[in-house]
Amino acid sequence: MNHERRRQNRLPISQSDSVEVHYQFVDVEGLASHPHPHSGRALNISRSGARIQGSIPDESWVTRLLNVQDILALEMHCGSTNSIRAIASVQWIRRSAEQSSYEFGLKFERLPDSDAKELARFIAIQERASGRLHQFPGTL
Repeated sequence: MNHERRRQNRLPISQSDSVEVHYQFVDVEGLASHPHPHSGRALNISRSGARIQGSIPDESWVTRLLNVQDILALEMHCGSTNSIRAIASVQWIRRSAEQSSYEFGLKFERLPDSDAKELARFIAIQERASGRLHQFPGTL
């Protein structure tokens, strides 16, 4: 899938529809690689990933995350839907405009079926509310 098509599948999240994200950095074996959890918010979301704004332990973590030495165990709180839990890898990272946080492009590596259904439900609700109806491949 090309970059432009992936961009079209993303659902922007408005400030008023804030999707709070809590995440923990874990190593590839699943062990916590940093003792403190972090919080942020989703800026856009799709069935395969999300762009979030949040913090990292320090600047050295940019390389760790891009080299997939660490992944994120995350929980997204999407308004009236149930929380969505996933394991995600960082595809790209950059300092946000505020300079005090970072933006990450995440790819969901593991998304249990029940969480995938909640995510699809959240996206459908948001699309109806915004008047933007998007048909994902394989759905009506």
